[in-house]
Amino acid sequence: MTTVKAELRRLMLERVRTDAGHFKTRSFIVNVRTPRFPEGEVRLKEFSDSYPSVCSIAIERAGNIPTIYIAGESTSTDQPVELYNSWGQIADGIEHGGSGWVSRGDPRG
Repeated sequence: MTTVKAELRRLMLERVRTDAGHFKTRSFIVNVRTPRFPEGEVRLKEFSDSYPSVCSIAIERAGNIPTIYIAGESTSTDQPVELYNSWGQIADGIEHGGSGWVSRGDPRG
């Protein structure tokens, strides 16, 4: 099983199970918060779970897609350290039909 998190631990894929000798293709959209160069930079932070395995990664610019903005306090913002997370961080991992999520919550409440 493989779980993937990007940027500040935002959930992209959760517990993807692949049987031995088989491959699965998954895609997801990562909202790049602060691009370091004009094309942006995607930071895949974590490949985890019971036996994380990745065969290949292809990164493409998503173009003009609908964006869902989250405004709130600490329950919706990205929490940078393990043990804490928010519903805004796991929203990316929910199938949402090609939309991108952007959390603008303030962790200070």
